[in-house]
Amino acid sequence: MTTPSPNAHDNASNTNKDPLNVNFEQVDATKAASAHAAEVLVKNTQSLNAQNTVHPKFKALLQDGVKLMNAEQYDEAAQQALAALEMDERSPIAWQLLAICMERLSFTARAISCYEKVLELDPDINETYHNLGLLAWKLELHDAALQFLQIYMAREPDSIDGPNNFASVLRDMGRYEDAIEVLRSAIMSNEDSHLLWNSLGTILNDCGQLEDALTFYDEAIRLKPDFARAYFNRGNAKLFLGPLEGALQDFDKALENPDSDYDKMHMSYARAQCLLAMGNLKEGWPAYEARMDPRYPGAAKFVLPLTRWQPEDGLEGKRFVLVGEQGLGDEVMFLSVLADLKKAIGPEGKLSVACERRLVPLLKAVHKDIEFGPHLTIRDNGQPARLVPWVSARPNDFDCWAPMASVMATLRPTLKSFPKKAFFKPNKKRGGAWKHELTHGKDVPLIGLAWKSLKTDAKRSRFYAPFEHMGPLFDTPVKFVCLQYGDVEAEIEYAREHFGVDILMPEDIDLRNDLENLTDLASAMDLVIGPMNASTNLAMAAGVETWIMDGSGLAWAYLGERTSVPWYKDGSVFSPETQSQWEPLIADMASELKSRYTPKGRRRKIA
Repeated sequence: MTTPSPNAHDNASNTNKDPLNVNFEQVDATKAASAHAAEVLVKNTQSLNAQNTVHPKFKALLQDGVKLMNAEQYDEAAQQALAALEMDERSPIAWQLLAICMERLSFTARAISCYEKVLELDPDINETYHNLGLLAWKLELHDAALQFLQIYMAREPDSIDGPNNFASVLRDMGRYEDAIEVLRSAIMSNEDSHLLWNSLGTILNDCGQLEDALTFYDEAIRLKPDFARAYFNRGNAKLFLGPLEGALQDFDKALENPDSDYDKMHMSYARAQCLLAMGNLKEGWPAYEARMDPRYPGAAKFVLPLTRWQPEDGLEGKRFVLVGEQGLGDEVMFLSVLADLKKAIGPEGKLSVACERRLVPLLKAVHKDIEFGPHLTIRDNGQPARLVPWVSARPNDFDCWAPMASVMATLRPTLKSFPKKAFFKPNKKRGGAWKHELTHGKDVPLIGLAWKSLKTDAKRSRFYAPFEHMGPLFDTPVKFVCLQYGDVEAEIEYAREHFGVDILMPEDIDLRNDLENLTDLASAMDLVIGPMNASTNLAMAAGVETWIMDGSGLAWAYLGERTSVPWYKDGSVFSPETQSQWEPLIADMASELKSRYTPKGRRRKIA
């Protein structure tokens, strides 16, 4: 299954990308393989009854362990397996039981060790190669995954799961053509397999061929009309391409027959994003609470010793803690609500905000009557956990807490409730100093430029204009200033060699970490251009006119506006009319940029 596009835990605001990068094919494959391994295990334990040489206590331990495993009591089942191994440490059945329990408990590395022990003791259990391949895939050990899956396919040539999962690993490696060829070959022998047609659609979706992906999702649905995952995948493609009404219909259809609560969770989240993208905030904000489901892989678990606030609790008089969620840019976006939240709480209450540590100085400069402090994210059994130590240290000082987006249904119920005004206050003196340093005191417009997220991979690249297509923008009598954090040397050199332009690199500033200085720098710009990342969000929050270059104007964060960013005073969205056709869009943007500035570099207003 492909996923919709919430937000990533990086320096960017990936409001139309997949934050959590959940791989549904991987989840389904691992779940199915684990279930099949459990079936094999049941048969193996049953066969023990015919073996008179096996100690009765050993039989009982394994049979009781299997019963506990089937009852999803994995801790207890693992204890039975360990007890059996104390009696016979060379029992492949006991190791197999322990492996399945470790896998179900998300102890992936331990599960791999157990499966390897099974192979050592009995190399003819074919499913073990499959499970090892899937677990290696889960750990992003792609080469090892391919090796195990190749062995499995050689031993089980009629299996559909083998080539399906092999192709999915290739997809995650960005080897799209190889993945497509594997599936095409498998489909020639299994043309009625809805699973293979769906997987082919997901691969084409990931490499940006969404229109073609729709064709294959349609075929998967034709073959299996109640195939929820295919409806979900088709809805996600329409969430990017449109029409959004069609995407909503597909999500509703998927929710009629989800394979599991896990699938239902993701389908509900996608439906919520679709409602928001359509501008249906009345239904969308409550539905958006689906993002908080703790079963989401990669989703932060909030750990606070306070009651979580609910909208029916009201806000007036509350000693309220607002906690940041998702990416840095998203926090900036959600922080636009602070003034209204403070007003709703009133003088009898108190507002405290736990945010990304780099934002604390910026916020303290604006809101003297709000307490700000950093949140902290740690890993707990592989999952992120978000803590707020300064709140946990004095829980009696607070009444309740809420993640940032959860107050939107109350404070931003309609598009008219967005105030469209700047809410960060850059330092005018430092901004003026930046402008003087970059222009040497001349009347030359400054255009701030960003072009990527730090978490861009093959699947996400379609959301960003390729840098090599941006040449027409530079054919304007202005100075371009780099606002892009991260490693940018290659792009700066490319612009110099191919476009004949020097993108100015401000000195003595850490664009990733020094957000106060970055905001002051952005305030010195006449215009900022870039994707929806931390730099552009900060610029818009400071009231700087910003052009957002996005692969789709249908992202949920635009709330149905499509050509503007409703969270900010002056943000415009530019997106290609056709999937990945950036050249005509950039040509239009370049034309508008030229019309805005006279040859002498003086700014004039566009009607």
